[in-house]
Amino acid sequence: MISAPSHRLPLNGNSLRAILLVAVLSLSALAFGQETRRIDGQRYTVHIVEKGHTLFAISRQYSVPVETILEHNPDARSGLRIGDEILIPEREVDRKAARDNPPEMDGKFLNHKVERKETLFSISRKYDVDVNSILEHNPEADKGLQIGEILRIYVGDVAVKDEQIIQPAVPDSLLRHQVEPGQTLYSIARLYEVSIEDITAVNDGLPEGLKADMILRIPLPNPEFVTDDAEEAISSDLFDDFPSLSGPRSTYRVALMLPFATDLQDSIFKNLDPTSPIAVNALTDIAVEIYRGFRIAADSLATRGMNVDLYLYDVGESEVDIQQAMSDPQLAEMHLIVGPLHRTSFEKAEKFAAARGIHIVSPVPNQMLRTNYPTSCVLHASYADQMRFLGRYVARMHLNDNVVVVDSDKFKDHDYLQFFLQSYQSNFRGDTIQPVKLDKFGIESVKSKLVSGKKNIIVVPSMDLGFVSDLMNRLSNIKSGDYDLVVMGMEKWMDYHNVDMQYKNRFNLTVPATSYLNFDREEHRHFSEVYTNAFNRPPGNGGYAFMGFDVGWYFLGAMNKFGLDFPDYFERNKYRGLYMGFDMERQSKGCRNTHIYLLQYNDYQLQPIN
Repeated sequence: MISAPSHRLPLNGNSLRAILLVAVLSLSALAFGQETRRIDGQRYTVHIVEKGHTLFAISRQYSVPVETILEHNPDARSGLRIGDEILIPEREVDRKAARDNPPEMDGKFLNHKVERKETLFSISRKYDVDVNSILEHNPEADKGLQIGEILRIYVGDVAVKDEQIIQPAVPDSLLRHQVEPGQTLYSIARLYEVSIEDITAVNDGLPEGLKADMILRIPLPNPEFVTDDAEEAISSDLFDDFPSLSGPRSTYRVALMLPFATDLQDSIFKNLDPTSPIAVNALTDIAVEIYRGFRIAADSLATRGMNVDLYLYDVGESEVDIQQAMSDPQLAEMHLIVGPLHRTSFEKAEKFAAARGIHIVSPVPNQMLRTNYPTSCVLHASYADQMRFLGRYVARMHLNDNVVVVDSDKFKDHDYLQFFLQSYQSNFRGDTIQPVKLDKFGIESVKSKLVSGKKNIIVVPSMDLGFVSDLMNRLSNIKSGDYDLVVMGMEKWMDYHNVDMQYKNRFNLTVPATSYLNFDREEHRHFSEVYTNAFNRPPGNGGYAFMGFDVGWYFLGAMNKFGLDFPDYFERNKYRGLYMGFDMERQSKGCRNTHIYLLQYNDYQLQPIN
C-alpha cells in the first residue's frame, strides 16, 4: 500500500547601555514580529509557541536563560503547549548574545547563519550538539562551511541535564482562537456556543481583558490533541512489559516504509525504460532499489513455500508521512516493518511497533540512530563499534608489528581515537601506546616512530578530510622501500576521492566497513541478471538493491525458519549476504548487527581480508 522616541539624552555609561539594550530588543521584536506587553511596570516580548518549539530554542532565539523564562512563565515547567504565550522579560536579555547572531526557530530546528571564522566544532559547542548531528541534517557541510550558509540545528540532539527543556510543544487539549479586531467575549462565546464564564475560567480570568491578536483558549476539545494523544497512547506501565509476538504464521505481513515520491509510485510496479526522461530524485531512487531487492528475496522464498503479504508505505522525513502510516489500522497487524530511512520517522515508528510487539528494522546507515525498544534492530555498526573492532584486530593480528597511532588533534575525532585506544590496550598486554601528532610541516613526528625491517601499522582514527588528505600526501614523501607501511583509517575514507588512489594502494589502505560489494562475484552477477530481467534495468552502483535483497532474505528467512521468535536464534543464524553480513546481537533495547568487514586496497582493488 502506498499512500505521499526622539528625546536627546546625555550619553553617560548607564544611559548608553540602556539605549543599546532598547536597540537590541527593538530589532529583535521587529525581526520576529512579536507583540510587546507591559506588566507591573516590566516590559515583555510575547512569544507564541508553535509546533516543534522548545524552551531551549526559545531561550537561544531571545538570548534569555531558560531558568529566567521559567521564572516569568511558571506554567511552562510542566511543558509547552502549541499556542501558549511565553513572556520574555526584555531587561533580562543577554545583550552580547543578542548581538551575536542569535538563531531563528524553524519547528524542531534552530537555523544558524554561518559567520566568518566559524567551524563545525565551534558551532557544535555553541549549541551543545554533536558534530555528527549537524552533519546528519546538513550533509553538504561535510564539504566545508560557507559564510552566510544556514545550518539546521536539531534541538532534540542538544546535550542537556533536564530533558524537559528540549521537549517539543504539544497541542493544547482545548481549542485556540486568535482574537480579531472588533470581537468581544460575547461574539466569541456565540461563535463557539459556549458561555462567557467558561471562556474566562480557562483563560485565568482574563486579568487584562480582551485584546486584539491575543490567543484565547476555548473550552472545547482540540481534535489535534486527540490525534497526537493517540500516538502517545502507549502507557508507561506498558513499557515495563512489552507485548511480544511469537510462533509461526501461515502468512507473514511485512511493511516497507520508504520515501517513494507520490508522483512516481506507479512506476515502482512496472518496467521502466532506462532511457526514460523521468527524473528520479536520489531518495526515491534508493527507495525503489531497496523495494525491488526486497521483492526479489520475497519472491525467491515464496518458491520455497513461504507466504508473504507485502505492504508499502510512502514515508519520508515529514511528520505527516509517518502519522498517516500509523493511522492505517493494517499497520498494527504487521509482523515486520522495514524502515523508515529517516531517523526522526524511525523513532516514531519503533515506538509504535514496540507497543504492538512488531519487529522493526532500520536498513540504512545512520550514525545518530540508537534502538530504544526490544523489537528494534539496527543493521549497520556505528563508527564507535568499527573503531573498537579495529583496536581488537590490530592488537591480535599485528602483535609483533610496530603500531603507530596518529592523533588528528580534531575535536570531532577525539572519541574515535579513544575507542580505538581503549579496545587496543584491553587486547594487548604490552606497553601503553602513545599517539603522535603531526608537526606543522613534514612527517618527522611519525617517521621517528617507524621501525625499519618490521611491518609498521599506522592507525589514523580520523574523518577530517583535510587532515587525512594532508597526512597521506606527507607519507608519500617517505622513500618507497625504506619502511613497510600499512595505513588503517575509517570507512568514510573510501568516499574521499581527493586522496590519491596511488597512495591508497601503496600503503595498502585498510578500513573497517559495514558493507562490501564486488560485482565480479558470481552471486552478484546472478542477482544483477535476475534484477535486470525483472525490471529492464540493472541495479544501481550504490548497492541499495543488494541491500534490499539481503535484508529481505535474512529477516524473511529467519521468520520462515524460526517463526516470530527468530531473535532468540540470532546466534544460530549468521549470514554473509551480497552486500552486508549479519551477525546479530540481542540487547535490552533491541538488537544490533556486529558484522564488520575489514577491507584493504591491493593492486588497486578493495578486498575483504577478515
